[in-house]
Amino acid sequence: MSPSEPALIADAVTHAFGGRPALADCSFAVPAGSVTALVGRNGAGKTTLLRAAAGLLHPDRGTITARAGARIGFLAQDAPLYRQLTVAETLRLGARLNPSWDAPFAESVAAGIPVSARVGRLAPGLRARLGLAMALGRRPDLLLLDEPLAALDPVARAEAIAVLAHTHPGGPGARLPASVGVTWLAWRTSRPYVLIGAGVVALSTVVLVLAAATVQAQLNTDGRPDCVNPNHCYPHGDALDAVLAMQLVAAFVPTLLGLLLGVPLFAPERADDTVAFALTQSVSRGRWALTKFAVAVSAGALGTLIIGLVFRLQSARYTLLANDTYELLELLHLNHPGFMVMRAVLTLAVAALLGLTTGSTLRTAVLSVVLWPFGLIASYGGPALLPFARGGGPGPDLSPDDDRYWLRDIGFADPFAWTSAAMTVVYVVLLMLLARTAIRRVLH
Repeated sequence: MSPSEPALIADAVTHAFGGRPALADCSFAVPAGSVTALVGRNGAGKTTLLRAAAGLLHPDRGTITARAGARIGFLAQDAPLYRQLTVAETLRLGARLNPSWDAPFAESVAAGIPVSARVGRLAPGLRARLGLAMALGRRPDLLLLDEPLAALDPVARAEAIAVLAHTHPGGPGARLPASVGVTWLAWRTSRPYVLIGAGVVALSTVVLVLAAATVQAQLNTDGRPDCVNPNHCYPHGDALDAVLAMQLVAAFVPTLLGLLLGVPLFAPERADDTVAFALTQSVSRGRWALTKFAVAVSAGALGTLIIGLVFRLQSARYTLLANDTYELLELLHLNHPGFMVMRAVLTLAVAALLGLTTGSTLRTAVLSVVLWPFGLIASYGGPALLPFARGGGPGPDLSPDDDRYWLRDIGFADPFAWTSAAMTVVYVVLLMLLARTAIRRVLH
């Protein structure tokens, strides 16, 4: 790498937002080892140019490239960091994500910031200093700063300028696979929602068990403890309400888990611009998105599977007693754990894609709920056309007076449910491919 080679070259960079030009045929070269200021009025395109240089935005025309092999450090305006992390966790995250991380140097830049404090509770000046520490800690060859000193008081501004003045590019650092840091980041940012989801799963399981006990108590009182024939022991009063509770849990909790884990997966990252921080910490877009999605899907699928198994093994024999009353609710879960899991995963995938494209948590939540019926129709549409997936009746060889006639109804829709679950996997894969395209368009 020649010292005379420019650190950054822009060639006819042009970009517009909604038809409004932000950059037009912008060309320049930044010499290696220099300090260059970018000056212009508000709206002149300074931030757009810096984000393009950092690889966070792909210009409509032209190119902007750093010299080969250069590590780029970027601090966006307002220092977007993960507000739920502590200062210590943020600094450790830098070490996990960056092979070239210089921990002592980053800690020296962040000296004086309480390490146990949440980033979201820091004063703007302290948050800006922490962002500067994260940008400098990876020892970049090219450092891009978007108004980093605007939020600092005069004393802190002078200290930051002194730090920058004595910063040398490059430097040794720890060697840790970046995938470890991405997985930790995905889990740490999803943890509050995973814990809430775990609470929903625990509460739903308790509801299923208690509701089943309520119906069983009525059967015991009526002297028919093993009855499964609705013609002989149709539930009434509290028992009928208990059947409704079990049906509601199986029908809607998988969707609730999908929304709970999918809506906040990407939308807050785009709204708070923490994506700019994550993707300038030696993390590829694909790895960042796929790891976050995998963590959320694993949590949602496991929670839904628990509910589905409890319902199938514990509750289904009691809901049979009022199938005719709540038949429409049963269509939403089919008494099948696999179908419930894939309904949750499909809801999560749709919400994640919407969050990635809209960048708004509220709009993502509203659109996810509005589109939910269409996802259900898609899950049913394909299998409904396949004769082998339509299930089978109880069989002409059994009389309605035989308990086996009704018990077989539990698995009546299994062929359809398995086929629908398989097709839902295909839908989720297609959504992931769409998300991959959205990542390139939205984040690059």
